[in-house]
Amino acid sequence: MLRAEKKLDQARFSLALLHAANAKVIGNDGRAIEAYTSACLGALKSAVYRLEKEVGLAAFGVGESRFNGKLDRLDRQGCSRAGIAAS
Repeated sequence: MLRAEKKLDQARFSLALLHAANAKVIGNDGRAIEAYTSACLGALKSAVYRLEKEVGLAAFGVGESRFNGKLDRLDRQGCSRAGIAAS
């Protein structure tokens, strides 16, 4: 498994935990949701970093442009704020 795939798998796992915690915690202490959100975004940022290193800057730039082109304005802004895609 490529390192980028491993990091993406970790992000998916953290996202699943986030969904489970969110269902239990609404209206209560949100520290679990904050922790799982942070873990998910951290793993996703690592996956993006590893993917860029594994495929090379030129190929990564092409894929990133395609990805960003499929997002609406609000999603692009959210990704940009999270540091996982260009705005």
